[in-house]
Amino acid sequence: MTRSLGLNVLAMMLAKTLPAAVAFAINIAVARVAGVDTLGAYANLLALQMIFQALTGAGMHLLVAREVAAAPTNASSPVQQATVTGLFSGLVGSAVSALYSVFVLPADQVVPALILTSTVLPAAFIAVQEGVFVGTRKHHLIAVVAILENSVKLAAAAAALAGGYGLIGISVAIAASRLIAFVVGAHLVRRLGVIAVAGVRGAAVMRFARELAPFAALFVVSMVYFRIGVPIVQLIAGTTDTGVLAAAVTLYGALLLLPESVLSASYPRLCAAFNASRDGFLTATWLVANGLTVTLVAVAMVLIAASDLIVTTIYGPAFGPAGAVLRLFAVALPIHALNGALGQALQSSGHQRVMVRVVVTALVVHVALTIVLVRTFGVQGAAVAMILSSTVVTVGALWTLHTRLGAVRLSMRAACTFLAIAAPLVYLAVVSNEHRVMLTAGALLWVAVVVSWHGRIIRADVERVRGVFAAASPGAIA
Repeated sequence: MTRSLGLNVLAMMLAKTLPAAVAFAINIAVARVAGVDTLGAYANLLALQMIFQALTGAGMHLLVAREVAAAPTNASSPVQQATVTGLFSGLVGSAVSALYSVFVLPADQVVPALILTSTVLPAAFIAVQEGVFVGTRKHHLIAVVAILENSVKLAAAAAALAGGYGLIGISVAIAASRLIAFVVGAHLVRRLGVIAVAGVRGAAVMRFARELAPFAALFVVSMVYFRIGVPIVQLIAGTTDTGVLAAAVTLYGALLLLPESVLSASYPRLCAAFNASRDGFLTATWLVANGLTVTLVAVAMVLIAASDLIVTTIYGPAFGPAGAVLRLFAVALPIHALNGALGQALQSSGHQRVMVRVVVTALVVHVALTIVLVRTFGVQGAAVAMILSSTVVTVGALWTLHTRLGAVRLSMRAACTFLAIAAPLVYLAVVSNEHRVMLTAGALLWVAVVVSWHGRIIRADVERVRGVFAAASPGAIA
């Protein structure tokens, strides 16, 4: 189990980081070859494409993955329902995107935007395919499709820029690579024995759509949650502070790929474990939550120690103030890892609607705190608001787990362990630069000692989870 889980994590890391790296490379190429104005137009077009694609397939991969993992022998049924749902949402999204392109965008962006509109419908189907790959624990197939799509995209975009075809050529490259990804993904789904296209009753599709609604809401609210701080800072503090925040948020977002990859790899196992053994499911949930949170505490401490160096190396000395913001964001990193594990457990056990209420509440708190704290403390207030609102999610998720699944049993020992780990992390984030590296080394050693003393992640838990996952595995699609 450990080896396959590790390979799945690596596959998801590759699948998530490669598109970001290729997009960054194309951005640089557009800036150097075509200039600032063309880069601005390209960024606007790409943002619109990502928004429409995300809204079209919002949460689809999560629900499909849960259903496939929970009942692998009946995988075709939810996939067919998702395909019909994706067809409807994709057509609606394509129509809205086309209308927006024609009536809102400047004339020189209309044709590229319409070309990119052709990617909206395939994006919905690709979300279904990714759900199948995750649910069947074939995460490497997501990486295979990502490598192929982004290799074609990079080569075709480079050729378009070299040939002087500008935004139209780049848009064709993006659309062609997305279509290739869809065709290859459909072929791989068929090879898994999953039938994605078949006659489906309207009532079944409506049930699937109702079940999808909270997953979609979680997906959309999460997108807003992690991005709303930038426009708020822009309105309150101006362009300079917005640039500082954007630099810190970009680096922080890259680090979030680590817990996202781990959670994506463990998600189908948790879904299967919930049906196989409630006790094993709860043990697995806490094993993932504890291990991921402690690991991200260590990562956050290293990030705090190297924050100034990382910021100035990547962005230059002018972005030096972003180091302090990044250090505060680092405090939120293990909180987000814990929230991800708890939220995933609630989705796996069918409590996603309650999680929507928790996250929406946290978003409202986040917006209010960001406005107040940015006005009071400047751009660093946005990072503090992130820490506090993320804590709201943690409290809400823990309370839901306790009331719905009886999974939370607080003790004085657990509280002392939490304080012993959290206090050094917060202190490192605010201490002066002079002794930060030395204190970080000491804090990492201290965390290792505390975790060993607490003994939460022990071999007995690991062996029990192994047994649950093994019992849930025989029905999986090979």
